[in-house]
Amino acid sequence: MTMFAWPVLLVLAQGQPLPPGHPPLSGGPIPAGPLPPASAPAAGQTADDQVLPPGHPAIPQGGNPSNAPGGGTELPAGHPSIAPGVPAPSSDELLRKMDATPDLKTRPKPYEVSAAIGKLYYARGRWADARDFFTQAEKTAEPVRTFFLAQRKQVKGALPDAAASGCRVSSDMAVEKVVEKARSLAAQKQPGPAAACALEALGPVLDSTALLGNTLALMGDTPGALAAYERVLQVSPRNAAALYGHGAVTFDVKGDDLSALKAARKELQTSADISPDAPQAASARALAERIDKVVAAGGATKFARQQEKTRAEARPVVAAAPPMAGPVAGAAAGPATPPQLSKETMEAFQKTEVTSEMQASFARLIEDGEAKLAANKYQDALDNFRQVMPYEPNNARLRAGMAWALVGLQRQPMADTVWRVAVTSDPASVDALGDRLSKAGNKDSARALWTKLQASAPDYASRSGVQKKLGGPP
Repeated sequence: MTMFAWPVLLVLAQGQPLPPGHPPLSGGPIPAGPLPPASAPAAGQTADDQVLPPGHPAIPQGGNPSNAPGGGTELPAGHPSIAPGVPAPSSDELLRKMDATPDLKTRPKPYEVSAAIGKLYYARGRWADARDFFTQAEKTAEPVRTFFLAQRKQVKGALPDAAASGCRVSSDMAVEKVVEKARSLAAQKQPGPAAACALEALGPVLDSTALLGNTLALMGDTPGALAAYERVLQVSPRNAAALYGHGAVTFDVKGDDLSALKAARKELQTSADISPDAPQAASARALAERIDKVVAAGGATKFARQQEKTRAEARPVVAAAPPMAGPVAGAAAGPATPPQLSKETMEAFQKTEVTSEMQASFARLIEDGEAKLAANKYQDALDNFRQVMPYEPNNARLRAGMAWALVGLQRQPMADTVWRVAVTSDPASVDALGDRLSKAGNKDSARALWTKLQASAPDYASRSGVQKKLGGPP
């Protein structure tokens, strides 16, 4: 594996830190031709103004490389020409370029390129694309991971310090050189230093694999998410991000397994202790406290019943909504509740700033989800809404769509809970969903929704015109 063959791409994922001394990325036209494996210096800067990432070739005065007129420094194979004054493409422009490259996913790429593209898609909330590139990156890095595990088995106790073994990544020793050093030490029968070197090289791989776990969790693939976190922890048992993700997802999917809950609590607390200032630390502590209450109750099911009983005793009696006649078209048999990430988990996963592109993507997902509701494709609609929920949990239109999808799937008691939240918080959004269903041609579903809304919120129905829509007095 050639590590850091195209290092500048590592900075292109929005929200990711730039290498030390790297100039800021600026807007500008994308160079013609195939996807560039690296980018040029920012406009107005010369090679003397910047500190290049580890492994990047030096750029002579004037910015002319060997493949530019007058250049004298050799760039990596496939690197685009660097011309003075040409601005680097912005991440948004590069994203459009990638979307227009049909073979981008299948084209062989170094680890760094796949991981950087995965981070860019992750920052935009495009989970399926992020998953594909993170998975490709992990496969590319697998030889180094396998090498590390083989060397680690030969060492008892802690590994030696990587720097003491001559393996610290720095400006004069790029990652690929660390891999070469690790293999050289293994050939000299020095498994400890060899494993330490390989672990140093695997640092960015552990980060991208933890992001793969987050991505899979947000897509609802909880087994895949747990497996990704476990691959990180196999190499680095005290990786705070993987400990958090594994503990949080375990709580979500094994809520009645008391031994699993206790293990998850330990992972969450350890994550917070290792990185007390990390964004997810507060959520880890809060979730650990919640697990204590769930364990004390005897599991998530018993805890939920206790909570529901407490809420029922505290609220006035409301007339129950009449059941929908017979199984709903498109409803699929399934568990009582769909796989659902906890509030704490969603909060920890949504640390990326919501950009205008993400907001537009979320709006499209909601509109498409409503179109699927109109076609009675309730599970497909729910899948759409769940992609948006971690980022816009208070979106009333989203809540209305999720509630009606769960009602259509007859997922009790989750359907009743989400429906009650949607109607209590914003009945007008639920009413408006009925209008959209009716306009899309599904008048039966619209009428069923309004009937349920009238039973759940009679005061709203009488003053808003819902009764008139149902043919009753205004």
